[in-house]
Amino acid sequence: MKELLAMLALAGLVAQASAAEPIRIGVVNEISGPQAEAGRFTLNGIRLALDEVNKAGGVLGRSIELRVEDNGSTNPGTVLALSKLASDTNRVAGIPTMIDGIEPVLLQGYTANSQDFTPIVLAVKKSGSDILGSYFTTAPDQGIFAKQMRQLGVNIAWVGSPALIAVSALSLAGEALHGTYAIADFTLGASDLTRSFGQKYRERYGINPDTYASWAYDAAHVLANAMRNAGSTDAEAVRSAIPGLKGFRGVEGAYEFDESGDGLHGYNVVRNDKGAITFMKRVDFPAR
Repeated sequence: MKELLAMLALAGLVAQASAAEPIRIGVVNEISGPQAEAGRFTLNGIRLALDEVNKAGGVLGRSIELRVEDNGSTNPGTVLALSKLASDTNRVAGIPTMIDGIEPVLLQGYTANSQDFTPIVLAVKKSGSDILGSYFTTAPDQGIFAKQMRQLGVNIAWVGSPALIAVSALSLAGEALHGTYAIADFTLGASDLTRSFGQKYRERYGINPDTYASWAYDAAHVLANAMRNAGSTDAEAVRSAIPGLKGFRGVEGAYEFDESGDGLHGYNVVRNDKGAITFMKRVDFPAR
């Protein structure tokens, strides 16, 4: 009889846990517009991470669901999408943005739209410089710039941002990016962890991940860990728990948040060897 009562009590607990409302995480992302390809990588990374979290039992006994809002690849669109999430009566959570009054929105946006880079290319060519440094937040812009630069006869050593090795930039530019260097947050060959992530991503999506996928994958895991440590989904509690994460190893590096909120303190130096991205070295620096 005692065993039966214990089994019934356990069954009741399981039923209660399974009936718990999911934690809804909001995502503001580029579903349409010129940055839609980057948005696809971002969502892929988030979904892969949250699948892992849910398979491991979720967070605080609750599974995690996504609520995605399209910003149309524009800043006004981001404001509108964020407003929609803030007004969600089902309560939505997220990072790095916390909205007062709702649970802790993975937010991604760009500071500029596409433009004609020909004047920039001509200025570089006339300068006589031996080294070109570039920083682009959008991979398609980076790919277009690379092709224009080569077409105008600029062939010098080139060091660029993570956009230089984004999948869409490599696809657009082709040989125009061969021989270039990038300071990258993520590269497949950096460690066993990045190679494992690459394998999981390829098995699910049939393509290699890039920085857009890796940062989102890490962000989702950081959020899940912060909610666990806080023991709550309250926005302020989660916000306070994030800086307390020490030594969390993500695919972009070991997270050690400083007083400014910076979690990563190192980068990978990589080279484009005829289309293959080769890891050269990892450069780490101490947290402030």
